[in-house]
Amino acid sequence: MTNLPASISTGSSETESVRLSEAAKAYAVASRAPRTLAAYRSDFRHFAQWCTEHDLAPMPATAPTVCEYLTSLAVTYKPSSISRRVAAISVAHQAAGFDSPTRSAAVSAVLSGIR
Repeated sequence: MTNLPASISTGSSETESVRLSEAAKAYAVASRAPRTLAAYRSDFRHFAQWCTEHDLAPMPATAPTVCEYLTSLAVTYKPSSISRRVAAISVAHQAAGFDSPTRSAAVSAVLSGIR
């Protein structure tokens, strides 16, 4: 999750490309409060651990995987905590360059039902 896209090419030198990448990473990190980023990291680690325990891929995850994960949380966690975990999964996927499985209608329906 802390790994944002490695480079942004502007068609110029490698040095400029790396510099832009670091600047882009800094702006992306600055877009969220440090505590929010820490919470997202913790939430995504929890999701990844759950996936490992169930022989499922956390990255890129599928919508059914996220639905099952949310269902497993519904007994113990408050809807607001579950929503934050959904946000963490989404941010991690986007940062890694994958489409977020949390945007599916199935995930939305499960989350709505939990609420």
